[in-house]
This record gives sequence, C-alpha cells and structure tokens, in this order.
Amino acid sequence: MYITREGIIQYWLTEPVRDFREGFIRLDAIPFPDLEMLTTQERDAIRPVLQRHPEYLLEIWCKKTIH
Repeated sequence: MYITREGIIQYWLTEPVRDFREGFIRLDAIPFPDLEMLTTQERDAIRPVLQRHPEYLLEIWCKKTIH
C-alpha cells in the first residue's frame, strides 16, 4: 500500500476513532503527521480536528534533537 502525504492529512481530517493505549505504539495504523512538517494550509485544516480530539496528540511523533 502506498500512502501519500495528502492521504495522511485526509485520513486525519475524517476524525477517525482510535484505540489509544498509553505505552503502546500501533505499527498498523496511519501515524499522525509531525506538526513541524505541515504546511500552513495543512495546519489550518487540522487545527479544529485537534481541538475536538486532543487525544490525537498522543500519536504525534516528533523528531527532536536534545542539546
């Protein structure tokens, strides 16, 4: 299966019901996009979704380097 960036954004805009379990990572699920990699338009589109579903923030994977 080939998943595009646009497909990932569209998936999350549908506000899918997710099974969140702290400490577990689902490898079979489409991950939430890294917020730093989103365009301004993508951020504006996804902001209301995050306001309605703050639990989605549990799925955000950010690649940060700690100095």
